[in-house]
Amino acid sequence: MLKILLYAPGTPEGRKGMMTILEELEIPVQDEGCNVASSGWILLPMESKVDLNSSDLGDLLGHALDRTRKLTEKSIIFLGMDSPVLPLDDIYRAGVNPEEAVLCPADDGGYGMLSVPSHADSVQTFDRIPWSQSLTALGQLKALTDQGVKVAIGSLMYDIDEPEDVHRLCKRIRNDDTSGVTRRCILDLPSAGTKSVVSSHSKLWHTKKALLAAKLL
Repeated sequence: MLKILLYAPGTPEGRKGMMTILEELEIPVQDEGCNVASSGWILLPMESKVDLNSSDLGDLLGHALDRTRKLTEKSIIFLGMDSPVLPLDDIYRAGVNPEEAVLCPADDGGYGMLSVPSHADSVQTFDRIPWSQSLTALGQLKALTDQGVKVAIGSLMYDIDEPEDVHRLCKRIRNDDTSGVTRRCILDLPSAGTKSVVSSHSKLWHTKKALLAAKLL
């Protein structure tokens, strides 16, 4: 499976900032021209197809879909970077069912995951979606079903937009069995202060640092 990270702003400075984060987390990066699945991520800038200064999310995602389809013929799975607990079962389902889309709604009315099958039109899929609203997921569902694309509704996801979202994340990690893997990984990290957090679980370093800073862990 190819792993593609779309970064914004889609500028040299934006890429440099993302590379700094990936290097700190010891996450490998591979060249865009390499279409062979590996452990590395391919970095692509979020950019418009028609207007380099566009901030329209539908335009940006549609162009991203077109570009990623040049690298693979499989369904494209979009995952939001602000959702720390991923629906692994739904990701697997999206990978083995190429004829349907899988949409995981978020508790604020948006969505945290969307798989787009190869027969879905890139423009229609993201056109006229009411972004950042309570009806975003419903608008995305309509955009797909209007094309005749079958959509499966996956698990409810929780993203991190506001400070109170972090508090709810901690509560779910402590009490929700479905978050057990995340909880165990975080609790396995050292309980040192934020300035001396070190761990072999490098990908969770920032998560624990933030939770410690908020005195939630």
